[in-house]
Amino acid sequence: MDSVTEMSTTKLDEYGLETSLVRMNRVDLPKDNKTSVELRMSEERFRVARGYRSQGRQMADSIRAETDKRVQLIHANAEETARRNCGNGDAQATAILTAAYQKDKRFFELWRGLMAAERTLAGNDKVRFVFRGDEPHIWEALKSVYSNK
Repeated sequence: MDSVTEMSTTKLDEYGLETSLVRMNRVDLPKDNKTSVELRMSEERFRVARGYRSQGRQMADSIRAETDKRVQLIHANAEETARRNCGNGDAQATAILTAAYQKDKRFFELWRGLMAAERTLAGNDKVRFVFRGDEPHIWEALKSVYSNK
């Protein structure tokens, strides 16, 4: 702007006029230049837009990777906790069964045999039992199991 002000001041001095303010509202370019400038401006906007899209994709990929990492970590921790809890439950069950076995070994052996018989005979209606007469407790136990069905 300064150069335009200087040029206009020197030209107007010849006529006795003084330049106080120079403002431009619009600059008209020749048509060839206008097309070239618009094309460059458009290409620049597209280049900036591509850069923003690229940055956005990069940020999205990084967020997805971090999320996947966190999900895997949470899943691994949950799996570890579940296995630890199962192990603790198995240990408690074994301790309870061991304590029961030590209190009355005969009863525990009978109970274990009945459980094995139930698993073996489940769903088989054509099974016949033969007992000696001195085992009424077995007969009563089996009768109560099969009368509930």
